[in-house]
Amino acid sequence: MKIYANAKVNLALDVVRRRADGYHELDMVMAPLSLKDTIDITPNGADTDRITCDASLPETNTVTKAMAILREEASCQGRTIGGYDIHITKRIPEQAGLAGG
Repeated sequence: MKIYANAKVNLALDVVRRRADGYHELDMVMAPLSLKDTIDITPNGADTDRITCDASLPETNTVTKAMAILREEASCQGRTIGGYDIHITKRIPEQAGLAGG
C-alpha cells in the first residue's frame, strides 16, 4: 500500500489553551501544499515492524507511535497484527512548520 502525507502551511495559528495532558488546543487556518512524503507499507510476515527512511528518522517518530497505538487497540479487542515493512520517502522538511514530522 502506498500512502501520501501532504504538507500544509499555517496561515494563522492561535494557542487556545493548554490541556491537562500537556498538549495545546489550537485554532488555525491551514492551506495544503503539493509537497508530500510517500509511505510504502508491506506486510513482512514477522512479529515486528521494520521502519526505514531515506532521511534521518527519530526513534520516536509519528509512524512508530501510530503502529504502537494500532497494536494496543487490536490487543484490547483480542486481535493481533503481524509486522510490516514501512519505508518513508521524505520530501517535506522536518521542523519547518509544514507538518513534516
